[in-house]
Amino acid sequence: MIEAESVHKTETLVKTLSAKGRQWVFKEETERDILHIIQKYGYPEILARFISQRCPANLDPQLFLSSKLRDFLPDPFCLKDMDKATARLKQALDKKEKITIFGDYDVDGATSTSLLVHYLTRLSARVDFYIPDRIKEGYGPSIEGFEKLHQQGTQLIITVDCGTAALQPLAHAKTLGIDVIVIDHHIPDASLPDASAIVNPNQQDDASGYGYLCAAGVTFLVLVALQSQLKDTHSNHLPDLRLFLDLVALGTICDVVPLKGLNRAFVQQGIAVLNKQLNPGLKALAHIAGIEGKCNPYHLGYILGPHINAGGRIGTATLGTQLLTSASLETALPIAQQLHQLNKERKDIESKVLAQALEEAEKLQDHAILCVGMDEWHPGIIGIVAGRLKEVFHKPVFVIAFDRAGIGKGSGRSIPGINLGLLVQAAKSEGLLLNGGGHAMAAGLTVNKNRFDDLQDFFNKTAPLSHEVPCLEIDAALHVHGATADLIRLVDQIGPFGAENPAPVFMILRCQITKPHLRGEKHISCFLRSESGHFLDAIAFNALGTPLEEILLNPDNKLYQLAGSLKIDVWQGREKVKFHIQDIRVNE
Repeated sequence: MIEAESVHKTETLVKTLSAKGRQWVFKEETERDILHIIQKYGYPEILARFISQRCPANLDPQLFLSSKLRDFLPDPFCLKDMDKATARLKQALDKKEKITIFGDYDVDGATSTSLLVHYLTRLSARVDFYIPDRIKEGYGPSIEGFEKLHQQGTQLIITVDCGTAALQPLAHAKTLGIDVIVIDHHIPDASLPDASAIVNPNQQDDASGYGYLCAAGVTFLVLVALQSQLKDTHSNHLPDLRLFLDLVALGTICDVVPLKGLNRAFVQQGIAVLNKQLNPGLKALAHIAGIEGKCNPYHLGYILGPHINAGGRIGTATLGTQLLTSASLETALPIAQQLHQLNKERKDIESKVLAQALEEAEKLQDHAILCVGMDEWHPGIIGIVAGRLKEVFHKPVFVIAFDRAGIGKGSGRSIPGINLGLLVQAAKSEGLLLNGGGHAMAAGLTVNKNRFDDLQDFFNKTAPLSHEVPCLEIDAALHVHGATADLIRLVDQIGPFGAENPAPVFMILRCQITKPHLRGEKHISCFLRSESGHFLDAIAFNALGTPLEEILLNPDNKLYQLAGSLKIDVWQGREKVKFHIQDIRVNE
């Protein structure tokens, strides 16, 4: 039985703080809107309730649920410089010029690079790719990197998920006689590089309204535009762009951009393509990672994505793109196995750095932004650690790894309401940074160690300090026996879930925590038992060392309320409902 509580019962939720020190509040909703949706569309009440919470007022609920690409795909030429980019690309194809895709080493960069490589290869283009080494070369284009490409005969460089801030490297490319097209989504500085075209919906004079796309999404729009220009000359060889949507979905989920509008369509249809296992690299990785059954956004964000990132973080930067561009399963399997091993090593390094970073962050709890740094932390995992700290402290976080020369590479993760990309730009303007950039929820920077204290002070003074108790929004409440596979399938209709459309948070009412036990090194599994004797399998990921550990391992036969999400686990072909615990509090 689902008890979808009214927002008017918020007062009964805020009396007791949870184990994580949060207030639980029900999402705002209007009963009149819910009734209207039920009467007009015939949806079940719980689905109508979720639609009322999440569907934009100007969007038909049926379009919201279906999220078909044809309903959301714009004219790609609404993006600034799209005409210039496609014209230069068509020229390169017609003249059989050598094209090199210069990508970033993260998932968004790897998927964007792979999209272009797959497409251009099918047109028999002379195409190659280049991914800079995170440690040796750093983020984005460099003069040294462009010199290598010049020596290899490159005539056109396409930078993806980078390039908007690369003024000097692009100026150098011009002296070498190499044209550059920039495809990016990061917030630009005041000055833009001299390029043949800059396709970035976040540049100031772009009025398209698609600044919420990741680089893979922008790259896909470039291919849509290019396809329209090639119909007369390459009509017999043009690939079906829909077959590349698995890569767009992967980049969109892993870059944590808002799952709204076009992004929802990308992910919803991209996952359908992914489950057809047409990409040998993704098929191999799913097998090596032990994914059973169909993939969903969780698998992309927490299993496939971290594996692909592992090469760029602590191994060989090109591995992710090599995997995604593999032409056969035989070629892909060894690469997938290598990434699987690197991901294991990444987890070990991450655990050590996280413990030290938590200790440093504890000293800064009165700061608006937690900015921590230490000598010789591995720069490949600082983004993950920043994300973990953000979840613990509910504040924006920068984690900085300093090398022996005193140069720090930093990665930041934010919370809604604080734009890290703009904050980094401001710090750069103040002369505090050697380099930096990003977008609202994530950013990167380079800082000299002798400016670290100044940077901490700047962040602390510039960002607003919130004195509010952090809240956890609850979508609906239910008893243990109401957590069914049918409910999950119903709720999944409002997916895909991710940034700005998170998986619904359910409050499980009046239950005991039984048979707790450790699972792996960090997780705690248990069963939730209702007063009527029904059981629900549950797990709290990364719970060791958090406030959840004490309650879960020592529940003392008390009655609790638990907040979390519902999933269907598939094991040896059998489905089982599992509750993913996010927070706990003693029953009121």
